[in-house]
Amino acid sequence: MATVLPSLEVAEGVAIIRLRSENGMNALDDAVSDELQRLLDEVESADGIRALVLTGEGRSFSAGGDFAQLAQLADAVRTDEGAADVRARVRQNSRIVERLRALDAVTVAAIDGACIGAALGMALACDARIVTPRATLSTGFISLGLSADFGTAYLLTDAIGRAQASRWLLGGERFTGDAALRAGFATAIAEPGTLLDSAVALAERWSVFPVATAGMKAGIRDADEGGLARHLEYEADRFVAALRHPQAQASVAKAVAKLAR
Repeated sequence: MATVLPSLEVAEGVAIIRLRSENGMNALDDAVSDELQRLLDEVESADGIRALVLTGEGRSFSAGGDFAQLAQLADAVRTDEGAADVRARVRQNSRIVERLRALDAVTVAAIDGACIGAALGMALACDARIVTPRATLSTGFISLGLSADFGTAYLLTDAIGRAQASRWLLGGERFTGDAALRAGFATAIAEPGTLLDSAVALAERWSVFPVATAGMKAGIRDADEGGLARHLEYEADRFVAALRHPQAQASVAKAVAKLAR
């Protein structure tokens, strides 16, 4: 299946990035990650953009990492040279969450359908998250014997606290939009038909005073004191170490074979 790259549109100071795919699951691979970085370049360099909405086109926000690419990574990490290459790729892709957090513009994730794994990390990097009642959220990593990427463990713990984050990360459960709202993951809930409008309205409301908003966001980031950047470096090491383990190798192979049926 050919990769369909994310799209960007801008209207009245609000940018909308849509994750896309032929099957509507909007899986993430290196090509998608590279294009997201390029679109963030456009958002950062454009004049007058005061808010960004990140959403998915079709039936999902994003089902997370592409399994075909994950199988390639699992094969690559069998050698030390391949493991070093995978680590570099994981770290490069995770810069997306750093860049979302660093934007002066208000960022809102509009989530319908699946939001799993790395996609959850991207959503958590946004200032706000609006979900639909039918949204399905999961960290997903533990079911494959993997450690987290895209800052998911760090950002989830920051958002909902250690006890709740442990349940999401170690238990590997799936949560509905209503449960995500109760846990503090979601800022608000909206029906699918009004999700994007609700996200744009929130983004506009939070970005009325762009200079003040940028200063306020900088103050929020100050509380982090560089912790996310340090975490992402260690996270890449842990992801590769977990992926090299025979249990993860077997789990990934089983998952890919199941999808191929």
